[in-house]
Amino acid sequence: LLVYGLDINGYIRYAAPSWQQRFGLSQTQLLSSHYLNRVHSDDKSTTTRCLMQLVRDGLATTFQNRYQQADGSYRWMAWEANIEEQHIYLIATDVTSYQQTVVTELQLRDRFLQSIAQITDYLLATPEYSDAINGALNILGTVVNVDHVYVFENHPHPQTQQLAMSCRYVWIS
Repeated sequence: LLVYGLDINGYIRYAAPSWQQRFGLSQTQLLSSHYLNRVHSDDKSTTTRCLMQLVRDGLATTFQNRYQQADGSYRWMAWEANIEEQHIYLIATDVTSYQQTVVTELQLRDRFLQSIAQITDYLLATPEYSDAINGALNILGTVVNVDHVYVFENHPHPQTQQLAMSCRYVWIS
């Protein structure tokens, strides 16, 4: 956890030593600078709105933003903010790895959804059924980055009539 103390105008008055370790910033660089100086430009309005609401309402709040390190790169931080006697106290947790995981999962989901659209178009546009299936499996295998795709079919067993499963199609890259 990283701890900050701000005055009512947003100037840093206290920074725990852990800030130096995490961000490579000296106490001199941190103290008396404005909190927003190191907040990513895309996150400044949301951050400002949250802190203004905190000052106005006096109710604890939480928010996330990207905060700049000494080397210029950014880390995602989840903040808990509270106000007491005209001082704002913030506790931050580094959630960069979580955010990167979320972004990766969203990108994978987006690629998968795009592949479903491509598969649908391919199936509708290809007159030969087996070519359409093989093309669709090729798109799916490529998008999910596998070298084999199998399609199984449930059907009644021809002799016992019990539910059986058979491999109907195989695609190999």
